[in-house]
Amino acid sequence: MTAHYQKNVLPGYPIRGERATGPKTVRVDPLVAAAEAGNAILLEGDWIKDFLDEIDNFTGADGMTDDQVIAAAGAFKKAMLGAYGPLVW
Repeated sequence: MTAHYQKNVLPGYPIRGERATGPKTVRVDPLVAAAEAGNAILLEGDWIKDFLDEIDNFTGADGMTDDQVIAAAGAFKKAMLGAYGPLVW
């Protein structure tokens, strides 16, 4: 997938892929915890209903539609880890 984006979608831009590992439910847990604590917000947009519907139906089972949930969890992880590792306060 990364090669497709490097070659066809965003040629000339630095693209880094990271293969996700582990159960989907475990990967989503940090985002869920942040949302439950009120530390995650959604920007307004036409996509919110579909995104929230996907979250409501998320079980982590293979074959289900969960691309948005998994992508949001991955983005949250990257934001929290930063470019060089965990943030230290």
